[in-house]
Amino acid sequence: MTKDEDFALRVQATETGPCVVWLRVGNTSNAALRAWFIPRVPQILAHLGQGTRLVEIR
Repeated sequence: MTKDEDFALRVQATETGPCVVWLRVGNTSNAALRAWFIPRVPQILAHLGQGTRLVEIR
């Protein structure tokens, strides 16, 4: 899980390697990040369960 674009680019450039969840949210407090992230967990897990290597969450 990352907020850095570099990891997303790495996944797109290779056919193997780790799955990456790319969080597309600006600078925020930890509490606000958790409030934003937690409702999205089922969607993230569904994508990863389908074999998606790069999950971009906005």
